[in-house]
Amino acid sequence: MEDNQKIDKRNVFLKGKCISLCSLSTTDIEKSNWYGWFNDEHICTFTQKHYFPNSQNKQIKFLNEIEGKSNLIVLGIVHDDMLVGVCSLNDINFINRNCSISIFIGEKIKDENVSLETFYLLLKHAFYCLNLNKVSMGQHIKLKLFFTRLSLAFGFINEGVARAEIYKSGKYFDVINSSVLKSEFDEKIKDPTNTFIKAFK
Repeated sequence: MEDNQKIDKRNVFLKGKCISLCSLSTTDIEKSNWYGWFNDEHICTFTQKHYFPNSQNKQIKFLNEIEGKSNLIVLGIVHDDMLVGVCSLNDINFINRNCSISIFIGEKIKDENVSLETFYLLLKHAFYCLNLNKVSMGQHIKLKLFFTRLSLAFGFINEGVARAEIYKSGKYFDVINSSVLKSEFDEKIKDPTNTFIKAFK
């Protein structure tokens, strides 16, 4: 990767074995394809994106708007010194001690552990640093195989299906709503037979 595209190591917030989760800046917008991911219909197939065109200015505006929000953490996913996606803890509630989680991979990557380690690092931060008790998420019904992996790896429980929740490509799709409690996450990551997280634990 060219030097002018490398991620500033000072921005690393959570360090894993195959990825780092980093704070984001306008430099990342200018030097990566971050805003371009949301203009790619194929990349956005299973997300609620690509309804309106994105631009560098819109991405900068988004970044400026989330600065300083105490109920939101947005980080860049860096793999092999390259910004490959973004992830977040959303709607952080310190009274009910819960939040939602999301990740978006924009670049083609061969390492299947990138998504799993992103969840691992974010969940650890949510439970052991922010002292949250529950993390929720929603996934496109066609990602149910990946949901199964998240369930086996981290203890996510299916809370039900929201019918016809997403409209994409002229069709409505269901969404799997799920969550994991801190106690369930604890049990999974301490399980010696949990082969899903051995690569980055």
